[in-house]
Amino acid sequence: MTSPDALQADRRTMSLLDGRALALAAICACLAALWQFPSPYDGNGDTVWLLIVAGRMLDGARLYVDVIETNPPMSILLYVPGVWLSRQFGGAPELWMYAQVSAMAALSIWAVTGLSRHAGFETSRDRVMFGLLVGFVLLIMPTRCFGQREHVALIALLPYAVLTAARWHGAFRPPLWLALAVGAGAGLGLAIKPHFALILGLVHLAMLVRAGGLRDRWLQGFPGDLRAGRLIPPESLVAGALLLAYVASVFRFYPAFFADIYPRLALAYLPHKLTIAEFLATPATLIVALAGAFTLFARFGRMSALGLALLAASLGGFAAYAIQFKGWPYHQIPALGFMLIAFGALALTNAGEASRETLLRQRFACVGMMALFGGWGPGLLAAHETPRALEAEIRARTSSPTLLIASSNLGINFPLVRRVGGTWAGRSASLWMSEGASALLTVETRPDRRARLVELFDLDRKLFVEDALRARPDVIALSAFDAPTDLLPWAKADPRMADLLAGYRQTAHVDGMRVLVRVDLLTGAGNAVAAANPTGR
Repeated sequence: MTSPDALQADRRTMSLLDGRALALAAICACLAALWQFPSPYDGNGDTVWLLIVAGRMLDGARLYVDVIETNPPMSILLYVPGVWLSRQFGGAPELWMYAQVSAMAALSIWAVTGLSRHAGFETSRDRVMFGLLVGFVLLIMPTRCFGQREHVALIALLPYAVLTAARWHGAFRPPLWLALAVGAGAGLGLAIKPHFALILGLVHLAMLVRAGGLRDRWLQGFPGDLRAGRLIPPESLVAGALLLAYVASVFRFYPAFFADIYPRLALAYLPHKLTIAEFLATPATLIVALAGAFTLFARFGRMSALGLALLAASLGGFAAYAIQFKGWPYHQIPALGFMLIAFGALALTNAGEASRETLLRQRFACVGMMALFGGWGPGLLAAHETPRALEAEIRARTSSPTLLIASSNLGINFPLVRRVGGTWAGRSASLWMSEGASALLTVETRPDRRARLVELFDLDRKLFVEDALRARPDVIALSAFDAPTDLLPWAKADPRMADLLAGYRQTAHVDGMRVLVRVDLLTGAGNAVAAANPTGR
């Protein structure tokens, strides 16, 4: 139990340890930047595209009208600071985004390391070790998914879980400024994807169960818990208020998202989900199963508040992953990150009544899980598209090109555009509408839905053709892995596109893409061979 004198000191200011934690976080951020980002143009496709959208917003483009994006506004607003800073001080937007997210991670590490001493960590050594683990999870583990929305959400929500554990572990009541700051971070996490509210809800539920059962706690402990700020803490009120304000602002300032974008998503995107068998075979599902097995093996019994809160947060992250049912690696970041930190906390804390044998068994299991997740996570999140042959072909034909790529795979389009120093000519990142519509048309039997899917399929081509006619890009690449997926006939079905493509020549067929280059660029650059061999053979 923390003494009154110690509590009073905590309320006045952060201790020297917290200053060391901040220095530790800064060092981790610098090391992560040096190790993880040898090239600013080799990140993941989502973040590169969202940086482009953020830049267009700063240029005055209307989101969901002049630029088509499938995510709510917060997914773009996250990246506006990086683009704005790059324009003010120079440098790639990606680098500024990395710096922004690293700074957020450093603050999160500082906060949770300082709070951990109120949640069961008895020595400075344990707190520093915990801070190093959190630094690994937030700064190293994401690899090519660094800066993804789920990564930012993990950074923002982690202090909330640790503060909640600290409230229930003892008599800790944080300074109001700290509670408000943690609540603001949680509000940001909820605005990124509202179903992350499952993380916060399960953390509180786990603490209630640990405190003596829901029924008894509600009947007997409710007044005391309410006065102690445990049931309705200020950080919860701030997070909820920010989420409500955000939703209201989307209705007010971005009505096109609900009027135009969401109906298209509901029709052609959201129905595409994994099968039950595919979902059960995903790494996230295996992670939860392994964690459960290790928990039973270790016979944890009455876990520390911090370990239980973080395990509950991981379960909430898995539930959010299950709601989406897509199976994409970056969707697993919250579940994986909270799980790894939870087992680190359990290895470093003691519930109080465990025997030495039980404690050793617990720590052995936790260290095993940390080693497994610590090696598995970076490998899982590092996978990304590498269309190097396509990149080399574009570089060989022109420099700083304007590009338009017809593909449903956003990972092909980005960060390729940035790697070749190009400018994206389209309003949308990929042909997600036509891909979704064509797949659903093979199984949909209801006439009304089939008609709407056909309209969406035609709309995608219409937008692509309009972008091509307006920009007349230097390079147009069309997906063509095989005859059924060849998009050249799809594009030429519009007579205007057929006329435009008469001014292009195919120079190669690489990485499953037809590469079409404007004839005037080929001849102007002296590429007579390519111009004379339009098939690229």
